[in-house]
Amino acid sequence: MKSNFLQRAITGIIFVAVLIGCIVGGAVSFGILFAIISALAINEFCNLVNHVEGIQVNKRICILSGIFLFLCFFYFGIDPSQTGIFIPYLALFIYLMVSELYLKKENPLNNWAYAMLSQMYIALPFALLNVLAFHSDETASISQYNAILPLSIFIFN
Repeated sequence: MKSNFLQRAITGIIFVAVLIGCIVGGAVSFGILFAIISALAINEFCNLVNHVEGIQVNKRICILSGIFLFLCFFYFGIDPSQTGIFIPYLALFIYLMVSELYLKKENPLNNWAYAMLSQMYIALPFALLNVLAFHSDETASISQYNAILPLSIFIFN
């Protein structure tokens, strides 16, 4: 019992150190860390959902869509004039919806619902961290990374 608690405590301390280090470390480390966390969280969600009888979510496409959504918001945070970056995400999402129809699964609408839930419940909140992380001034053409606001989300929670 003690070793399990100690192992979890050490893992938690390491995770918090990596989280704070990557947020403070700069925009690239912030983007890489949260893209990985988004992928792992969606993977875990899809594994849990796929254990339900009759549900078989396309895990690879959900993970790819979640990472791409985060990276779209990341790039949009850096350069807000590039709104066309979201078009490939929409194409990927439409592919996910159409592919469910042709996979001959028993409940394609439930699979759609859980796939959309993975995007809205997991990927979107991580993607919206980029809205807090990047701030633009009127004088600069690209935005500046500011670690204080994303860090405050984790400190105050």
